[in-house]
Amino acid sequence: MPKTMETMDRAPRGNEQAGIDWWSAQSEQLRAYWLKHAEAFDPSAAGAWAAFKTAHDASERWADQDPVRMHSGLEFRGFEFSLQVYPGDDGWLGVQVIAQPPATGFNEGCTVGGDGAGRLRFGVNARIGAATLEWFAQDPHVPLYLEGLRLVLQPHQCEQLRTWLPRLGQTAVLAQRLATALNRRMGGDAPTLHYMNDFASGLAACVVLDGQDAVTAIASQLATHWAAKDAGLRTALQGPEIAALLETGRFAREQGATS
Repeated sequence: MPKTMETMDRAPRGNEQAGIDWWSAQSEQLRAYWLKHAEAFDPSAAGAWAAFKTAHDASERWADQDPVRMHSGLEFRGFEFSLQVYPGDDGWLGVQVIAQPPATGFNEGCTVGGDGAGRLRFGVNARIGAATLEWFAQDPHVPLYLEGLRLVLQPHQCEQLRTWLPRLGQTAVLAQRLATALNRRMGGDAPTLHYMNDFASGLAACVVLDGQDAVTAIASQLATHWAAKDAGLRTALQGPEIAALLETGRFAREQGATS
């Protein structure tokens, strides 16, 4: 049995009490997880607490970094939970929560939600606190029914969400307009279900999230997305309406950055 931090002849000091409180709040799965991490130097509750603090302190490096670009969206990395937000060509956002090993006690994280395949779609109505996130959406078939998530995040994640969520919303709006214009130009043969939604979202993200101009954004998407093989899509992208939408999206991004 590992020794605990509670077996001492004096009153625990501040950090020791914090460790006792932390150990008492952990599930057996998480205790085993952190004991395993502490095994090499101190296989005890105190060692587990030290391993937890070391890992948590190391994660603070993310506070000085921007969120990571993932596909058409962003990942807001955190110690226990990470959040991936993906704009879709329906004008809404797909949200995926990644529970990291420090939250699950397993060697790998697990995910809830999806980038846009699920029925639930989010707007930008998230309630972001100092270290909390509440984000709910109406069920499209039962409007009185709300479904979503409540999370305790690291402060830097909440700050990043406040900064980037409006831009992610702009990306989704632009993606919807692009998809509509491309479908109209391509006519009834537009293979929307196969790749157009992903292509439009990625194109919008190049402009709103990455700050690319219309020509660069189109070129970068055609260079990396397999939909570039479709001659009809390449022709549709040459229309002035597409260029105008992209430049309008870039202008809105620049205006948002200066306001």
